[in-house]
Amino acid sequence: MGAIETVEAGYAWCETLLQIDRGDYQANRHRLRRMRALLADFGNPQRAYETIHVAGSKGKGSTAAFIASILAAAGSRCGLYSSPHVETPRERVRVLDGSLTDELAVRIFNRIERYVDRISRTTIAAQLPTYFELVTLFGLLSFRETRCEIAVVEVGIGGRTDATNVILPTAAVVTPVELEHTDRLGRTLRSVAAEKAGIIKRDVPVFVGRQQTEALTTILRVAELRRAPAYTLDEELESFSAETSVSGTRVSLRLKGALGLSARLRLLGSVQAENAALAALVTATVRPQLDAGTISAGLADAWIPGRSELFAGPPAILLDGAHTDRSVRSLCETAAELCPEKDARVAIFGSVGGKDHVSMLAHLAKHFPRVVITRPGTFKPSDLALLHRTVTALGAIASIHEQTEAAVAAARAYVSGTPTGLIVVTGSFYLVGAVRARLGEEAAAGPVYETRSRI
Repeated sequence: MGAIETVEAGYAWCETLLQIDRGDYQANRHRLRRMRALLADFGNPQRAYETIHVAGSKGKGSTAAFIASILAAAGSRCGLYSSPHVETPRERVRVLDGSLTDELAVRIFNRIERYVDRISRTTIAAQLPTYFELVTLFGLLSFRETRCEIAVVEVGIGGRTDATNVILPTAAVVTPVELEHTDRLGRTLRSVAAEKAGIIKRDVPVFVGRQQTEALTTILRVAELRRAPAYTLDEELESFSAETSVSGTRVSLRLKGALGLSARLRLLGSVQAENAALAALVTATVRPQLDAGTISAGLADAWIPGRSELFAGPPAILLDGAHTDRSVRSLCETAAELCPEKDARVAIFGSVGGKDHVSMLAHLAKHFPRVVITRPGTFKPSDLALLHRTVTALGAIASIHEQTEAAVAAARAYVSGTPTGLIVVTGSFYLVGAVRARLGEEAAAGPVYETRSRI
């Protein structure tokens, strides 16, 4: 037995190297040189299987999960690498048929730990691998050791200099792009889109979700420069409809080439239906032998925690890590579909600095008469007073409860007299994870909540 004895201990050891940034992000090309060298020392595991690379501002985690689920439904042993995790770091690296056992994962972590221990004797701390690089290495090694045929790899931040951008994929996917991480990716939509488009490789097809004009123009320009065939969802989708209820989202679509399909998604909302449509386009193109039934089955089975995840009540609780303008707007539309009575809705919101909190709160204030402001963990700073002033000025009744448990209790109290009430938790994956853990504790204590999703 090595120094690491459990999967949780492996991830915890990676966190001891939790450097998020070293120097200017835009110019930080050395991170890719370090990642390539790291993979080379482990025999370049990323070359042992096909990959599909997914970037974007919103929906990339769900889209990656849909793609992986379709490929698994087709009989492929498929790996899925996604971030951030909501409740447990185990969510980051999965092999969908369950072949990544704890025993194997621990062995891989110990190999990585021994390697880092060895190089740390001759390498200064600032040049050691970061947390994200180590977890990326763990994921790529896990997919090789479990003999995956294909892996779906989600970008962490940006794309161009992200640690995942060392793979040569079968396809690149760019989900909707918005202004985000402007301190790292640039302060214009064009610059953010250019960073996301950095995953596009020469002659490798790229699939593009619905975009604002400036973002779409930027992505297509990069694709043209790299001679990458580009498929846009708007052009490839001949028909599309989505309807959401507490039992799921029913999506029906038809792609060019007469491929039509229908599925009930476990992920709720029209934006998830669009993510499913993009995943269907990707898989139908890179695996033209797939039939509509297989794609539909994969879409129906796909799931990822903290993305439009509904816990039955009363009151019902909808968890979604939306943290951009358009994603919060879409979440509000989903909430209105699930709970038409506006006064029966309450939002719990937390956001760290650097996010467009004004736009997000403007949508919430329009759809929720009450908003509970809380702290989304302690990993990054959050100005609760500023959030409170903002949402109050926008017309909602707001309160501050720093602790997650108190925020949930306050929200429940607001809708306690309405059996059809709905609580929406959003603004941060850290907040969603904290609330989800709390609901898990309650479920363990008694049958209070039933989730409509599963791990």
